Amino acid sequence: MTKDGTQTVWLGPDVVRFAVLCEACLAECAPKEGRYATVLEGELPLARSREAATCPHGHTLEIVRVSATRRAA
Repeated sequence: MTKDGTQTVWLGPDVVRFAVLCEACLAECAPKEGRYATVLEGELPLARSREAATCPHGHTLEIVRVSATRRAA
């Protein structure tokens, strides 16, 4: 998560659908108080390489597709 609270979700070059835990919700999780982490589900069409998303609690996520030529450091 960045300093401004934005989370980045990295998708492989052929991945369209995703389901991720919102890290901000997870940090605020308090099951005894009825607050649980949110799972954000969605899809990023192959024609797009990035998109912004917001979890139901208002936390910002950036969905980014890596190219097939990019290698992990």
